[in-house]
Amino acid sequence: MGFSSVSFILILGALRLSAVDMAIYTDSLQNSWSDWSWSCTRDFANGSVVHSGTNSVAVTITNSWGAVALNHGDINSSSYSNLTFWINGGPSGGQKLRIYAELSSGQKPAVAMTILAANTWQQMTFSLVTLGVAYQTNFSRFSIQDTTGAAQPTFYLDDIYLTTNSATPPTITLTSPADGASFSAPANISLAATVTTNGHTISKVQFYNGSSLLNEDTTPPYSYTWSGVARGSYSVKASVIYDSVASQDSAIAHITVTGPPPPAPGDLSPRIAVDQFGYMPEMSKIAVIANPQTGFNATNSYTPGATLQVRTWGSNTVVYSGSPVA
Repeated sequence: MGFSSVSFILILGALRLSAVDMAIYTDSLQNSWSDWSWSCTRDFANGSVVHSGTNSVAVTITNSWGAVALNHGDINSSSYSNLTFWINGGPSGGQKLRIYAELSSGQKPAVAMTILAANTWQQMTFSLVTLGVAYQTNFSRFSIQDTTGAAQPTFYLDDIYLTTNSATPPTITLTSPADGASFSAPANISLAATVTTNGHTISKVQFYNGSSLLNEDTTPPYSYTWSGVARGSYSVKASVIYDSVASQDSAIAHITVTGPPPPAPGDLSPRIAVDQFGYMPEMSKIAVIANPQTGFNATNSYTPGATLQVRTWGSNTVVYSGSPVA
């Protein structure tokens, strides 16, 4: 019993440690984050104006478009929801700044920051979705940059973190068709799904047959009618796209479409006297349909309809149709 109890405690500890905030700056740069700033002076051991602990980062923009930028090797951002930090405008205040994040593949659009107040600490929190780096495997940098095109007075940064994504992913349920459902060909199959958002932003719901996208719906109720489905077995599911880029799938429903088997080749049409469908794919195909004028079957008059069809033996689906030529 003692061994089992210890094992259980260790497992719980590992689970807790797997989803914790990542400190970027707390009295010094943490967790292998590094300084990639430009056109500014910065002191990562400033002790004069501090939010918590003993140090903060003092930043003075010295030239147009200067920025304090912090870099890290590629991070999988799926576990994190926000970038948060405390910022102080110093004695002058009034700094006009923006923030943008980067993947190793490139920069994302910038987001304007609130103009800084003098001698006041304020916490700023930016969603990784807003910064364009949520649910990515290569989040690598963020920058706080001048927007005036000129030097700006000293401001201070402290307690910079990536905070964990505490929200449960949304759940999606395929409500139609039911697993094991059967339909008659040609079938019109209603697909429908419900979504529990759990605080996330839902972009759309997609309906799939296997890996093939059938359709998508951006507003509830999420539904689609799959029309003219031929006989066969299918695996359908719904997938919810949320927070712009993340996805979650429903359980798969296995369905069957039944119908009469295709006719035997000899029963397809007794009128086909010559069948030349054995040519190479790029060559013309010809079927000669007889309407004999003399002989044992001359009395069986035949007039073709407006359209003739070529069908696949296995599924009885139409692969070609056209008008007959005399």
